[in-house]
Amino acid sequence: MFTKSLLALSAMATIAVAGENNIKFLYTSSSFNGIQNSGSGHISGFTLFDNDNNVLFQSANPIGYAPCMRDTNHLQITSDCWEGTYDFSCGSSFSGRPGACSVYAPGGAETKGKADKDLKFIGIASGEDGTCSGTITTKSDRKCTKDSLVKIERRYTGKYAGDK
Repeated sequence: MFTKSLLALSAMATIAVAGENNIKFLYTSSSFNGIQNSGSGHISGFTLFDNDNNVLFQSANPIGYAPCMRDTNHLQITSDCWEGTYDFSCGSSFSGRPGACSVYAPGGAETKGKADKDLKFIGIASGEDGTCSGTITTKSDRKCTKDSLVKIERRYTGKYAGDK
């Protein structure tokens, strides 16, 4: 009896307890316009950071399109360090500057990000920078690190796919 109880207790002690990962998400946009056709440019990106602020995933203009557009863009992402598929979304102003972003957990719970913008005039040009960022907590028995596998499962434009 004592041996069976000891084996059962030992087996329960080895079961992994789900841990938490605090994943930071960041949408960025930067553009400049020169006067009298002196040039212009634009770059945007999407980055995920792990618990230790290491880059977990990064993409400038992911997969050939800007991560924030007037019609809200979504990236459905999975990882080997969290359970389920998370839906990252971002919408922008006409200029492409992030105006609002959110993450939808596998169960549909929404975490809203915070948008920030900056407009600068530097004599012969003007520059616009914008960000939208936040933090989500994921559950897993594995810690997210810079070596974790992150995969874009689907991308789409419009309302959150979980809306009925």
